[in-house]
Amino acid sequence: MKIRLGQGGIALIQILLIIGVLSVLVLYFSQTSRQQVSLAQLATDRAQAQVNIHHAKNNLLMALLTTERHKADGEQTSQNLAARWNFYHQTFSVDNNVSARLQDQAGLMSVHFIEPNLLVSILTNNQISMAAAANVVRNLLDWFDADTLTREFGSETAVSGIENRNGPISVLDELQFVPGVTDTVYLLLKKSLSTHFIDALNPLNAPESVLKGLVNASELQQIIALRNSGQLEQQQFVQLTGINESDTIRFFPSNIVDMTLVSQVGDVNLQKQWVLEVNPYASVSSPVNVIETKH
Repeated sequence: MKIRLGQGGIALIQILLIIGVLSVLVLYFSQTSRQQVSLAQLATDRAQAQVNIHHAKNNLLMALLTTERHKADGEQTSQNLAARWNFYHQTFSVDNNVSARLQDQAGLMSVHFIEPNLLVSILTNNQISMAAAANVVRNLLDWFDADTLTREFGSETAVSGIENRNGPISVLDELQFVPGVTDTVYLLLKKSLSTHFIDALNPLNAPESVLKGLVNASELQQIIALRNSGQLEQQQFVQLTGINESDTIRFFPSNIVDMTLVSQVGDVNLQKQWVLEVNPYASVSSPVNVIETKH
């Protein structure tokens, strides 16, 4: 038996088909609209994060130019930002929108004038074996020296098979090509070495990775506790460790600072990093010079 549809039935089917098509279009446009709104919000949040970082950077630079970073023992600071900041790469808040990390380059060992014993101590006290640490230091010295002669157990050939630089490096990323430098060692070296400073080490601004190579575990705990409370001074450090000023140790900050700023706005996490030379008393050059832009 055949079922025959009248004109009313055919019209109903057509209406249902049209409704179905319109429903699909509505869903499509609704999804597209949500995506557009989401993208617009991300763009707005990123722009706001950039404004936050720009504002925080200017505030920090003003403080660096107008605040004496080297204080005499017992001297206090009344400047709000200076009361919160540190120069050994610990995070602090600039304002409600931006956090910062500052690293005085004097707190790091100069990659151009490596002290072999200290670097071995830094590596071994950060869970690198003595054999691996000694191998890395030998290879680093062969990498930087001006000759093509190989030290005992050293290497004049890079991981990739190319010849050593046999000269100073300009970026720490090059350390990845040195034989014996694993990913773990590389990250540790990046935290402990600087290409931008060639003077004596300032242990008051050294990160924990470097301090571990200078002092024992008990001294380290006391130094970190005093430093985190803002009470660490030269006299206390000398009394705790017995380390005095010398040709390789100087309790004075440099004018070169690694600055990292982070702003979180919505789903956007924006980070900017520079190495800056700050000269408050500059008469010829700019008081602030960007040495390197990292992000």
